[in-house]
Amino acid sequence: MSMLCVIAAWAITPILKRAVLDYMSLADVALDKASPVRTFVALNSLGCTIAAFALAYSTGPMQYVQRIPSEGWATLLAGVLIGTVCSIVLVGLLASGNPGETMVYLNAGTNVLTYVFGALLYGELSWTSTAGVLLIAAGGTLMS
Repeated sequence: MSMLCVIAAWAITPILKRAVLDYMSLADVALDKASPVRTFVALNSLGCTIAAFALAYSTGPMQYVQRIPSEGWATLLAGVLIGTVCSIVLVGLLASGNPGETMVYLNAGTNVLTYVFGALLYGELSWTSTAGVLLIAAGGTLMS
């Protein structure tokens, strides 16, 4: 059930992001101004951060924060920087194209790479699983 909820949320979120971007861009279309993508990413991230802090408060988050070694902070910072850049690029892609097609292509590529990295780090590559992941990617390619 949890997986279905995440899948539904991930399917709906790009369309919601595009709708907000369309609202933010209404005046800019006529004036040929800069894109609202970075502003949207900042607002969206702020909202997500506030919601995450509210949800984490009851768990006593400082007990976990204090356990992070310096290598963990470096890893966290790298993830934050990569995530921020990717969020800006993703929202730019959503703003300029069809969110449905954009997400299909991104998810197909992500599925392949996630499987390969996960199999190399936590398991082993198998021909059957590799073929399945490649069929997912092929399905995305056939959409074009």
